[in-house]
Amino acid sequence: MNWASSRKVIYAFVVLVALVLLGVYGFRDTLFPKATCNDMKQNGYEEGIDCGGLCARKCVDQITPIQVLWARALPVSPGIYDLAGMLSNRNLDSVPITFAVTFTVYNANREVIYSQKIDAVPPSTGDIPVMIQNVKFSEEPKSVIITVEEGTYYKISPNFQTVQISVTNVSFENGDIPRAYVTIRNVTRNRFINFPVRVVLYDADQNAIGVGQSFVESLDKQAEKSIPFTWKSQFLNKPVVYKAYPILSPFPSN
Repeated sequence: MNWASSRKVIYAFVVLVALVLLGVYGFRDTLFPKATCNDMKQNGYEEGIDCGGLCARKCVDQITPIQVLWARALPVSPGIYDLAGMLSNRNLDSVPITFAVTFTVYNANREVIYSQKIDAVPPSTGDIPVMIQNVKFSEEPKSVIITVEEGTYYKISPNFQTVQISVTNVSFENGDIPRAYVTIRNVTRNRFINFPVRVVLYDADQNAIGVGQSFVESLDKQAEKSIPFTWKSQFLNKPVVYKAYPILSPFPSN
């Protein structure tokens, strides 16, 4: 093939590629449909109506409802109790945009003697304690039920799928005034402000016997801080396991 013929083949190939690219561009919305995520239709790569795929919103059949692992009324002093429970989010990459829990307390006759709804930080992946402290009762609470109200689930930043504030140490002293000390460390290069740290104390049978909460005003990037917790009186059963939970919201507005 001489040069003139080769040049014609090259020109023809270039024209063909240009036509193909123009055709792809002209039909781009058909070939690569966009997920609008807010038009009340299933389109693009959505897996449901405005959910799944490239949308931040998760479809209902893609999520596992948050579970209540346990709920208890824990005595603090005569007639005063802390209401506490442990929730578990088994979704690896999503949390509800709104979240609330209701504590309902019953007496020995299965009569409701207390009920309180609280808005809460939606739990990221894993377990998170919730609590209402220093509740006064005129009779002994026998059982506690926690009901969960969840909003729509949304994908969370990959940062919230990993530990951002680690618990490096938890210690406990069961003196006349029991004390716990929790050391936390910011493992990121972000500064966190106004967040709670909660602690749960367990006896030898893994039953929760005490809870506490303290707020951290600020924790600078890669900084470490020790947080004290105190209780009014000694525990009847000696705490042997101590777990701490820094509570961070995956949504800036929460």
